[in-house]
Amino acid sequence: MPIQIIVYSPQSETGKKELARRAAELYADCVLSTIRGLDCSPKQKRELLEAVIDVGKKCLFS
Repeated sequence: MPIQIIVYSPQSETGKKELARRAAELYADCVLSTIRGLDCSPKQKRELLEAVIDVGKKCLFS
C-alpha cells in the first residue's frame, strides 16, 4: 500500500539550508550503512567510501 507524504518546502533561506543539511545527513547515513553491510575487507570499504566522497566533491564543485 503506497504512503502519501505531503512536503512543504521551507520559505526562508535558513530553512532551505537546514533542509539541505538534513537531506545530506540522511544520504550520508544511507551510504555508510550500505558500505558497512558489504561483504568485503575494511580496506575495500574505505576505498569505496573515499570514491563516493570524491564523486560528491566533483558534483558540488564543478
